[in-house]
Amino acid sequence: MCITITYYLVLDDAYIGRNVNATTAFYDVERIEVVKGPQGTLFGRNASAGAINVITRKPENRTYAKLGFGYGNDSQTDINFVGNVAVSDAFQLRLAYNHEDFRGVQFAEGPNGNYFADSDAARLTAKIEPSPFTTILLSGHFSDAQSNRTGLHNAGLAAVAGLPGAGDPFADRISLDSLSFEDARVRGANLRITQELTDDISLTSISDWRSWDYSFSQDLDGIGVALPVDLGDIFFGAPGTIVTFGPPRFFQPNVSAETISQELGLNGTSDQLDWVIGGSYFKE
Repeated sequence: MCITITYYLVLDDAYIGRNVNATTAFYDVERIEVVKGPQGTLFGRNASAGAINVITRKPENRTYAKLGFGYGNDSQTDINFVGNVAVSDAFQLRLAYNHEDFRGVQFAEGPNGNYFADSDAARLTAKIEPSPFTTILLSGHFSDAQSNRTGLHNAGLAAVAGLPGAGDPFADRISLDSLSFEDARVRGANLRITQELTDDISLTSISDWRSWDYSFSQDLDGIGVALPVDLGDIFFGAPGTIVTFGPPRFFQPNVSAETISQELGLNGTSDQLDWVIGGSYFKE
């Protein structure tokens, strides 16, 4: 589901306000920094649980390419590509691509069939140094992720109804009667400009734009039939009040939105003190 997260998630120093925007952020990563919450003083909204800062690899002053491939059971496939080109000492490019998919972990009788999940993501980053005191990082990225593995499997109710997966929460074959899917598409761009004012003081501007489309559907009762339930067996009252549940479904139709953020910070250091002054703006 598309929710507002309660920890401050940052990708390349830009705030990610929705979990959908982080669907495929973790590839070609240099490091991940984690601090426990609350972190409202430095990070502001939605930082009660802490902050996670994901820092991707930046273009390097050398030319090379890497290709990685992984394969596992249930047709799991993982492909990673990184290409880095040093056009000059002042201009470098880096392209990163990631593909992941699996099929057949479970089979759901009904409209879903074989469970699957696949995603594609790419990021192109340019590093420009027009002077020894100025560094510009410009990146554009996209990600597409689809899955039908959102339906819940209720092993207990499956046993009551005599359906596949009865009593086994990890059964290979289950039964659902509602279509389950998740579809997330994200596009974005990020611009970071760092200007060294003196040996000890620098000014940094971070501009970020993201656009996303998201849809979600989930079978809530986790079984493949409409199940009659005697309310008298559940609540106080006379037995015999039969209500049929199903097929219950949570459906979030296609939602589209975009976010814009701007951060400006003045950073300084000395033998006695490290300091930062700045402000940020975020709009969804």
